[in-house]
Amino acid sequence: FLVDKKTISYGGCMAQVFFFLTFQNAEDFLLAIMAYDRFVAICNPLHYTMLINKRLCVQLVAGSWVMATLDATLHTVLTSRLFFCGPNEINHFLCDMIPLFKLSCSDTFVNE
Repeated sequence: FLVDKKTISYGGCMAQVFFFLTFQNAEDFLLAIMAYDRFVAICNPLHYTMLINKRLCVQLVAGSWVMATLDATLHTVLTSRLFFCGPNEINHFLCDMIPLFKLSCSDTFVNE
């Protein structure tokens, strides 16, 4: 409702896929880190401050963002190598992986 033109370029679609996957993966990794933090706090309460320090927290958060970015880069590159033929229209408001796979004329086995 903000603009009349409701299309997105191929590059814009790939950027949207990349950022969506990056933030989704980072959220998943950060939730796993928070679960580990609570596990250590409950199971080893007296050793918690010795095991979980600021340096480890920074390493875990940085590692989660690095892993999220690498995973999103891998999936975006693999998706960008697909060939598309026919009507290249996705009836969604988001450039998601599954609709892109359905539009592809090439084999999507590696991507899935």
